[in-house]
Amino acid sequence: MKKFLVILMVVAMASVLFVGCTTPPTPDPDPDPTPTPVVVVSATPVLTAVNTIAGVLIVDPTSTSTQYMNIAQVGASILVTGTAPSESLVKIYLGDVAVGPAVAETSTAGVWQVAIAKSSLGDD
Repeated sequence: MKKFLVILMVVAMASVLFVGCTTPPTPDPDPDPTPTPVVVVSATPVLTAVNTIAGVLIVDPTSTSTQYMNIAQVGASILVTGTAPSESLVKIYLGDVAVGPAVAETSTAGVWQVAIAKSSLGDD
């Protein structure tokens, strides 16, 4: 029995030596680089005109005076036009309701337009 215990202790010591004497793993020589964050630059769309479909200017956005639009001036709808960065989504709101999204065109330097039906404008 003593021989068995001695052999068992020798095996245990040998296993500790084999496990304890192994070399640690070498670190990855070329770790994956940390990705650089992409900064998205956003530009505000510019409103250039509010016209009737026939092309009559109703509101001039370059004017500094208060302008009013009379519902009698509007035919079937009005056309809101402007510029924005190419392929950006432009939304026009009347109050809290989006009346028509538009996508700024790539081929026309970011020109966008939204037609708003007279029925969407309300009575005032």
